[in-house]
Amino acid sequence: MSKAKPNPNVSAVKPHVILLLLAATITACQPDQSPNPVREVFDRTSKVVAAGAALALRFPSRGSEVQLYRLPALEQVSWNFETRGRPTQQILGFAPDANLVYTLVEGEGDSAGFDLLALDLITGRSRTIDTSLAAAALGPTGKAHVVRLNGSVAEVERGRVLLWSDTLDGVTHLWGAARERLLAVTQTDRGRELALLSGGQPQVRQPIPDGPVIVSPWGRLAAIATDSGIGLYLPQEPEQAHTVPLTPSPQLLTMSPSGHKIYAVLGETELVSLGRFGEGVLSRAALPGRAVDLRVDPLGRMLFAQTANADSVWVFDASALTLKGTIAGSWADDLPAAGPDGTIIVRSENRLVAVDPESFEVAATTTERQGDRWFIAGWDARRPVLELEVEAPATGGQAGQIIYVQVSSSGNPAWAEDLAQELRAAGLNTTVLPPDSSEERFRVVLGPYPTREEAEENGRRLGRPFWILTRDTIPQVQ
Repeated sequence: MSKAKPNPNVSAVKPHVILLLLAATITACQPDQSPNPVREVFDRTSKVVAAGAALALRFPSRGSEVQLYRLPALEQVSWNFETRGRPTQQILGFAPDANLVYTLVEGEGDSAGFDLLALDLITGRSRTIDTSLAAAALGPTGKAHVVRLNGSVAEVERGRVLLWSDTLDGVTHLWGAARERLLAVTQTDRGRELALLSGGQPQVRQPIPDGPVIVSPWGRLAAIATDSGIGLYLPQEPEQAHTVPLTPSPQLLTMSPSGHKIYAVLGETELVSLGRFGEGVLSRAALPGRAVDLRVDPLGRMLFAQTANADSVWVFDASALTLKGTIAGSWADDLPAAGPDGTIIVRSENRLVAVDPESFEVAATTTERQGDRWFIAGWDARRPVLELEVEAPATGGQAGQIIYVQVSSSGNPAWAEDLAQELRAAGLNTTVLPPDSSEERFRVVLGPYPTREEAEENGRRLGRPFWILTRDTIPQVQ
């Protein structure tokens, strides 16, 4: 039995807007307590990480670990991630609450289908969640769903796979939806159907025509390009299906991150935007030539269109549908993309290129190997935040400060003490530091150390994630 090829349409709603809101909320809600080294770093670099640092994750095609880069300079951050050298077939997306990036890789050994991996950005390690999969998707809240080769359907809850009573066969597209529901397009003996699954509730199915399919971020609307226009389908209300007539017929479709606009290429060279509720064409623009693919940036600022000769990308302002510029580069399911800071990332031969969205000048480049995949996101990088400073921190401890190596933190003091006892039994000088405020946690630390260099050297010997923690020896005057 041959393995199914990953379908670039089998994907989850991209979570960049959720990532930015989450990171901004975390930063805005930080209480003004002292001392706290991570908070101090955020204060010093607020322009960089206040809304989540603009980052790029590189998933190598073979033989090495996932790597982290900062945009727009494409500076590699010394925070590597283990994936055991398994090539990534598809990046499903990011679950911000759990700090997990979900990917699909080919099944190991004689296993058919795909395996679902979860890459933990905090620990830097990955683990296999489920195997023998036909498809998987990540919902708008970061919950993963899978469809196995035998048709069984499951959700992933805190690393556990929970089976549903539903089955799905002939899946060609899969999306996560609101309220932990699942949307799928299936090809059955009855023809092509749109299915809504709700975990134990009866499935809602409706026939749909052939043509490119897009789904709104929360799964409340599906749009299909047909010969006569755009068919609009409400997954929960099949009786509300209708068509917005368009001439010439739409060839390409994409949707704004808010789900309130549909963008389409009509005929050969006309770009239009339409209201999602069938209000008709809102604005029009002429393309410089024939486009063969279309996507919107995750924050709804730019539209990318692939040129027919496949060697360049047109960039349009998504609101006004005006052409901003043309960038030399190829097209794939991962790139081009835009970071939360607006940096445009494209692939050009064996290079990754970062382009300024205003001047369209090249901001930075880095090399890559054929088959590498990239995931662009905004991330509240709480663990390696010290690595993301614009200015390097001082190498030695300041007067009146103690330097520790932190290995863990927990809201449960008994759990923190248990871990500390295990480390002490291994001969390590371990302490549990109580929280400075109700907003903080119990910290398991090694040390103290006289200098930052010595602390970092001991931390690297651990073979596990760590970070440097400083505490004032002189109480702060309130």
